[in-house]
Amino acid sequence: MKPFSSEPMDSTCSGPSRRGFLGLLGGALVAAGASSVVGGVASAAPRTTTLPVESSEAMGATLASPSPNAVAGERGIFTMLDHLSPDAFSNQLNTSFLVPDANISLELIKVRDTSRGDNVRSFQLIMVGPLEPVLEPDTHLLRHATMGDIALFISPFTQDENGIRYHVSFSQLID
Repeated sequence: MKPFSSEPMDSTCSGPSRRGFLGLLGGALVAAGASSVVGGVASAAPRTTTLPVESSEAMGATLASPSPNAVAGERGIFTMLDHLSPDAFSNQLNTSFLVPDANISLELIKVRDTSRGDNVRSFQLIMVGPLEPVLEPDTHLLRHATMGDIALFISPFTQDENGIRYHVSFSQLID
């Protein structure tokens, strides 16, 4: 277990390759029953922990619940990423996202476009929440007044006097 660090997280990590991670993620979705992820929110209570928690060195993948405008199709769960963009989140900077099962709010404080090249769209969100409870690195339902319900993989990565900072990473291959 690595305690929280006050150093900002950068985009380099020594975790598995993207392809390896996505393969593991696909297996986890199949094992968990992807239909329950696509169809809505899991009913399990949120997992929380006390400090210290593992650092989020291996960037997580992000899943979101389908918006009313999402089109079901062969691409399935990844179709919904077409509706989530750096601009969509930038318009919500400094607003609150409720985590209903943990009864806390996370404030969106930073949106960073990390796209490189023409075939991958990627961006990161930084959110801050209260010092307790600390959300485990996991998929959590977020409820927003404008964006609606979104299930995102959230990882805590640092803390300061203002609270716990969480990281969300999006990455999508562009056809």
